[in-house]
Amino acid sequence: ATMKLKVSHRGKHHEISFEENSSPILSDLQREIEKATSIPPHLQKLLPSKVAGSPSQPKLNGQRPEATLEELGIRDGMRIMLLGVTGDELKSVTRQELAAATRQSPRKLHESLLRGARPRNTTMAAISPFGNIYAHPNFPAYTPEANERAASYLRRLANDQGVLHVMALHSYHVGVLTELLPHEHPNLLGLNENMGQRISLRIRTDRYDGFRDYATSRRVLMHELAHIEVHDHPPEFKELNSLLNAQLAAFERAQRDGSHLLSVDEVYEPESGGRSSGRQVGMFGQTREEEEREERRLRILRATEERLSQMEHDIELGCGSTRKGGQQRD
Repeated sequence: ATMKLKVSHRGKHHEISFEENSSPILSDLQREIEKATSIPPHLQKLLPSKVAGSPSQPKLNGQRPEATLEELGIRDGMRIMLLGVTGDELKSVTRQELAAATRQSPRKLHESLLRGARPRNTTMAAISPFGNIYAHPNFPAYTPEANERAASYLRRLANDQGVLHVMALHSYHVGVLTELLPHEHPNLLGLNENMGQRISLRIRTDRYDGFRDYATSRRVLMHELAHIEVHDHPPEFKELNSLLNAQLAAFERAQRDGSHLLSVDEVYEPESGGRSSGRQVGMFGQTREEEEREERRLRILRATEERLSQMEHDIELGCGSTRKGGQQRD
């Protein structure tokens, strides 16, 4: 029978068909996807839906191009979410980054032109993927100063280099970034309307006496950015949301290269004080100290994973698309 696959990308759905007994291979699928979306194979990230009754989800990324779709677990009627940018979009992002770097680099002038000159700021801001950014104008105990603090908090999120990096990778754009008021939306943490036309975040505390933790607000923002591509919370959404957070974490690790910062999943262990004898060796050639250190590291890692899993669960419950009657991402 003819194999038909449904490929979704940025809210659009494409049907890919292969003739009966054609035994399509991965490169055939990538070629058909390129025809439909203009995204070349090397920029495609494919996330197939999980097959009912199967213990694992089929994986297409990193597989041999000549592997048949049947070998890779792809079956007729399956849905595949596509992540990626077109070659033109990638070139556009690269041009914007180069232009911004050029604008922000100091001009080289002959020293005769610099005599008596006063330094001035000639840099220009790079094009932001966010449009309008503003605080809610009608919150309790409104003052211009409090409103500016809220707007500054939102601008910090919009100018976060990790957030901008992830948005550039996926060509995301947000029309409006604003806030949700706790008393108006007591059960919501974030809301994405019309696939990024407006994203609203609950940034204030319930008593309006401060702001929520920045790291939590940023994670809610990443969750809402994932809704630019995927409605609701199917398995494909969880895959994408995990990918965005992993890309953000990888960017920040790269930024920290060359320095050692203690974080929640790192444990500092002092030197043994020069003692070199009397060390007990355990399994696999590890010393007792090394085994205890590894056990502590694994305990911290498990606790971190549980905390992040609970946080993501809370964010999902507080997301506008999970509630009946809420504004859906159409």
